[in-house]
Amino acid sequence: MDARQFAFLARQPSATLQARDTFWGLSKRGLAFILANVMFWQPVVAMADGIVVNGSGTTLGQAGNGVPIVNIATPNGSGLSHNKFSDYNVGQQGLILNNATGRTQETQLGGIILGNSNLGGRAANVILNEVNGGSPSQLKGYTEVA
Repeated sequence: MDARQFAFLARQPSATLQARDTFWGLSKRGLAFILANVMFWQPVVAMADGIVVNGSGTTLGQAGNGVPIVNIATPNGSGLSHNKFSDYNVGQQGLILNNATGRTQETQLGGIILGNSNLGGRAANVILNEVNGGSPSQLKGYTEVA
C-alpha cells in the first residue's frame, strides 16, 4: 500500500474514535453506582458467615479440611455446657460442636479432630448455645456434635 491508500483508510468512519456512553447496556453513571454498592455491601455479606464467641470458656478451632470447630465450655456439675455467642452462623461446610473427651475423635464433617481440652475428661450431657447478638443466625449447613 502506498501513502494515498493509508490516507483514504484514515478518513473512513470506522477509523475514528467514538465516545462510548454505555457498557453492557448500562450508562457509565449506572455502572459506577452498581460497582460502588458492590464494594460497600461486600464486607457485610462476608461477615454474615462465621461464629463470634462471647466469653464463657468457649473456643474456636478448625478441622484439617477447614470445617469450623467449637470447643464447648466446661460443663457444670449437672453436665450443662453453657456457650455464649454474639454471632452464630453455620456455613455450607457445616460446624462441629466438640464434646469429645478422648485424645482424638472421628467426625463425619471434619474427619479426625483433637478432643476438647476444656472438658477435662467429662463430656457435657446438655449443650446450651445462647446467641445474644442483634442479627439473625444463618444455618446453611449441618451441625455435628462430636
